[in-house]
Amino acid sequence: MARFDVYFTPIADDRKHTPFWLDVQANHLQTLGTRVVIPLRWLSAK
Repeated sequence: MARFDVYFTPIADDRKHTPFWLDVQANHLQTLGTRVVIPLRWLSAK
């Protein structure tokens, strides 16, 4: 199982503040019907 996958933000307006999304996977999360996704934002984004 891949532990981390990074995805490019598909919505152009959101890319300037949140260019990427981190999809976090782990064995203890595989029973969930959803995914854990973390937005990767620029440090200067508000």
